Amino acid sequence: MMNPKKLLTEKTADYIIEYIQKNALKVGDKLPNEYDLAKTLNVSRSTLREAVKELRIQNILEVKHGSGTYILNDTKSPATVIFAQEENSLDLVKDFFEIRYLVEPTITAKAALRATKADIKKLSNWTDKMKKSYDLGTMDHIEYDTRFHLLIADLAGNMGYVSLVPVIFDSIYLYNRDFSDQAIKNTSIDYHREIIKAFEKKDAMRAHDNAMLHIIHTRNSLPKK
Repeated sequence: MMNPKKLLTEKTADYIIEYIQKNALKVGDKLPNEYDLAKTLNVSRSTLREAVKELRIQNILEVKHGSGTYILNDTKSPATVIFAQEENSLDLVKDFFEIRYLVEPTITAKAALRATKADIKKLSNWTDKMKKSYDLGTMDHIEYDTRFHLLIADLAGNMGYVSLVPVIFDSIYLYNRDFSDQAIKNTSIDYHREIIKAFEKKDAMRAHDNAMLHIIHTRNSLPKK
């Protein structure tokens, strides 16, 4: 059964997207301040904050402390439209993972040869923060998981793959929202750490294999119809 608070947060996130579209706001535009936007949407400020946090995790909004909340990505992008209209999240997650299976291992292998010590430190730090989020029972791990995979995409230097970033995010977001359990979360941490070890050794094949196993293992954990 859907948690009422979670349902309200998701509805408010939809209201924010509707507000952006109705007012023809563009990437880079700033949203009204929290008080005014909450009043406009007729929701509490705490609910608005949760909705903004969800949209930030979805890579749609960006919060700049001391400045405000800005639109980071187009709310009408193909991936966002599919994400909003798809009622069967299981089928959608499976489709997203199939795309990732076809390209992500090769991209990860390429990134292993290009990662600097600073890049590897970031990957390790985000993995540690994922683990902490799992232990605390928060949803912050989605953001760190996404950052992990986006950096790998960026390191590979393949603009075609970078264009699939929404697919990476949506598969991570939907999977964690609807299907993940503690055992799979622990296994994800293990695979991330194996990928990091491969990067440290600049071992492209090891990086490739662990990225592939990570995707296969996660996809196989999905419910069977």
